[in-house]
Amino acid sequence: MNLQVNPGRTETMRLGLPSLGLSLAGCAAVALAWLRRQKRQRALDGATPDCTLVTVLLGDWGLGHWLARRCWPVGLKLLSLCVDLDAVATENRSTALHIAATEGHTAVVQALVVLRCNPDVGTAQGHTALAIAVARGHRDIVRTLLDAQARPCVSDMKKTTPLHLAAVRGDAVSASLLISARAQLEAAEDGGYTPLLVACAKENRWPVAELLLNSSAELGVATHGQKLSPLFLVSEWSEAAGSKAVQMLLERSADASAVDVFGSTALHQACRRGAVEVVAALCRGGAPVEAQDNDGHFPLELLCACCAKAPEDQRLVEVALRSILEANPAAACRLDFSDASSLHVLLNLAGVEKTLPLLAVRALLDARADPTIEDESGYTAAHYAARAGKSKEDGAKLLEILRTASESKKDFWQSVDLQKPRGTSNAKYLSRRGGHHRIPLEARAAVLNGNFSLPGIAKLIESRCKKIIVLLGAGASTAAGIPDFRSASGLWAQASTRELFSHEGFFTEPERFWRKTAELFSGRQPTKVHALLAHLEQRGLLLRVYTQNIDGLEHAAGVPADRIIECHGTTSRVVCSENRQHAIHGLTASAAADHVLQGHAAPRCHCGALVRPDIVFFGEPLPPKFHSCSGEDLATCDLLMVVGTALSVYPVAGLVNRVPALTPRLLINREAVGPWKGAQGNAENYRDVFFEGECDLGAELLARELSWPL
Repeated sequence: MNLQVNPGRTETMRLGLPSLGLSLAGCAAVALAWLRRQKRQRALDGATPDCTLVTVLLGDWGLGHWLARRCWPVGLKLLSLCVDLDAVATENRSTALHIAATEGHTAVVQALVVLRCNPDVGTAQGHTALAIAVARGHRDIVRTLLDAQARPCVSDMKKTTPLHLAAVRGDAVSASLLISARAQLEAAEDGGYTPLLVACAKENRWPVAELLLNSSAELGVATHGQKLSPLFLVSEWSEAAGSKAVQMLLERSADASAVDVFGSTALHQACRRGAVEVVAALCRGGAPVEAQDNDGHFPLELLCACCAKAPEDQRLVEVALRSILEANPAAACRLDFSDASSLHVLLNLAGVEKTLPLLAVRALLDARADPTIEDESGYTAAHYAARAGKSKEDGAKLLEILRTASESKKDFWQSVDLQKPRGTSNAKYLSRRGGHHRIPLEARAAVLNGNFSLPGIAKLIESRCKKIIVLLGAGASTAAGIPDFRSASGLWAQASTRELFSHEGFFTEPERFWRKTAELFSGRQPTKVHALLAHLEQRGLLLRVYTQNIDGLEHAAGVPADRIIECHGTTSRVVCSENRQHAIHGLTASAAADHVLQGHAAPRCHCGALVRPDIVFFGEPLPPKFHSCSGEDLATCDLLMVVGTALSVYPVAGLVNRVPALTPRLLINREAVGPWKGAQGNAENYRDVFFEGECDLGAELLARELSWPL
């Protein structure tokens, strides 16, 4: 057979092949551009993309991640011949094992364990596969990972362990598995919560709390900051569950006298809530009814406040109030920091609430409460009774009950002026409040040995202070030419500048923001305050600097980065404004400012988002390092130095009240602020020293006392 080739057709085919190739290449280019656009958009969104074939092609995930999510253990076994299954995703650093633990694919986890994947690798947040499985409630996977020798004590970036997560879920089964694998019972996360404290925080977690108690978990623990104990936490539960938990904790020798940051015991908290059965259980267990909180309040006074609000609730009187009086009959006669008794409190609030708490009044009078004693304002219980209830008749009824109960005080009743104005002085209360009444006088006197001056602080530094914390405000940098915030000439004096240094202000006028940043911070040098910090660090005395400033002068003075907590960030670093995980190579804050000063637009990240200084705008969370360090730091601090701050921005301002009660505190500032306001001339002050003046002068004088050259 003769085959003839059509020359025209051959030429057409030859011409068509390149066109087809170009078309395919064009389609591929369009597809690649679309994929890149999708990846860029996700980067702008700041969210981790789903694990799909598209995101695998984009490089966000590996093929092993996709197979793990699709639950294909056989495919993973084949893939392991040529791919490392411990490879991490680009965004959240997850491995295939993390994916399988998240999805609850037990078969995949078992296959990956056999393939010797590392179970202790953490994600970008530090979460291990074991932690994920516990948090998701995948108990079979928890067993599998523990059998594969996964370490149960590995914590994440917030120091949370798998046992903490089991406590959060109230999952006693997973908790038991972890305890059997020797999980640390006393591990504390950033907030100071141990697994037992986490378990005591909510009623539905009690099975885990019981398990931990049976495993000899430490009861004498408390959270950082608020100082909440296990007993205090369960006192906030509902009455039935709370009373049972209180009884069990007290039987195991829980400290009923432990107080929170406000000086309240568990009994204070139960009385404040009017939790009748919890109050009764605490009293039966020996809780101290005579304890006073930092404001001088007794538990009985707080309970009387509930009685005034709900006078018809007989259980408040018949069960709770009588439990306190049976534990200590003298409780009705105790006087608080304002020289007020529980009867004063009850009748005063009865006037506020317009109620008639007859049952509670009679119970207190039966316990020999005296209605004729004057409090600091000059009022007796009779004065408050005259104003209680909804009408004059109610007041008269209460007065008759008081008069009958104190017949021996006829002279008082004949001479009392129930219409006299109430006094307004609370000086006695102010001098007594604060919690120092719980500290022996000798211990208080030994803190400063009567030397409330910079030389006294210098002697402490030379003799015993080895863990000094310094809290810096804007006043510490004014000598460097950087204005403070709230003075007449400060940054916030002009509304336009105040608005510029906000999240909205930066994104509205980024170029103006960078120019202002250069004006404020470029070329600034450390002050004498910063030099003092460097001396403390060089001598091994500096535990940490908590700075509210964003100028970076602490680091410039030579203080190592690990000693500095930049509470509000710093202008010396830059980050992507949409995703902080994006690497910004070769760009510093000063370079960004110079770029703008040269007339260019504000710099942008490779994803297209603006580059911003690594500072905390109002409304944004503080850096994780602040929370991870502050709890333990403040608990061990033996001298707190506060320099150049108004103590008006929280939570940083609250740090001064979180150091131990016997830790001395020094303020170097132009004016007294915070706890130093009432300390000067107060006979009850035992630890607060105030140097009034410029921060650099205070630092120089202190250094001179220490013979340190600045």
